[in-house]
Amino acid sequence: MPKAKVTTNAIDSYISMLRDLGENVDDIAGEAVYEGAGIIADAVRKNINTIRTNGKDPWETKRRELQKDGLRNGLTTFEITNVGGRTEGGVGFAGYNKRGQANRKVANAFNSGTSFSSKQPFFERALRASRPQARKRVAEYVEQEFEKIVKG
Repeated sequence: MPKAKVTTNAIDSYISMLRDLGENVDDIAGEAVYEGAGIIADAVRKNINTIRTNGKDPWETKRRELQKDGLRNGLTTFEITNVGGRTEGGVGFAGYNKRGQANRKVANAFNSGTSFSSKQPFFERALRASRPQARKRVAEYVEQEFEKIVKG
C-alpha cells in the first residue's frame, strides 16, 4: 500500500481549529437552542392574546381573563440540557395563576378544549408558525459562532 507523509503547517492549523470547535460545541449548541426557543416563546406570547375570554356571565369572563394573565406571566423557556448527545430545550408554562390553577393545565385546557370550552389551539399555531424561523435562527447562530472560532 502506498503511503504519503504530509508535513505542512496547514494541517496543524486545521487540527487546532477542529479542536477548538470540539471544545465549544456543547456551549454553542445550548446557546443556539436558547435563541430558537426565544423566537417560539415570542410567538406563543403573541398568540396568548388571541384566546377568547368571553363567557356566559361576567364571572366566567373574569375567570378566563385571570387564567390568560397567568399564562402570560408563566410562559418560560425550559432548561437547555444535553441528553444522549442531543441538545434539548423547550417553551412552556410554569407556576400558578391567581386562582391557584397550574398554568400548564390551563394552557392545555385552552389549547385542546374541554367538554364545556371550545378548542383554541394558540400554542400549536404559534409553534407551527415560528418553527421555521427558529430553525433558521439556530442555524445562523451556529454558523456565526463557528466563523468566530475559525477566524480566531
